[in-house]
Amino acid sequence: MQATRLGITPRGLSLAEAAAYVGLSPRLFRREVNSGTLPPPLPFAGRRRVWDRGALDRALELRSNAAGGDPVLQAILAAGAARAGRSS
Repeated sequence: MQATRLGITPRGLSLAEAAAYVGLSPRLFRREVNSGTLPPPLPFAGRRRVWDRGALDRALELRSNAAGGDPVLQAILAAGAARAGRSS
């Protein structure tokens, strides 16, 4: 992810940028989004989809904390995964 010609680092990321940002391949990133582990993209004009860098940060923080055994965060992750399963 590079700064634009105006020197702005975009908050909205493409699929490839979002996947790279969290350290996954685009294919694995899509799988994690579909499972509810990572947030879905924000819809924009036409078919363009953009992932919010802040939402990705929050999802990674939740996952990191849940791995440490925080029961509240584990419940949030489980609810997100269940919700994603119903929308599939």
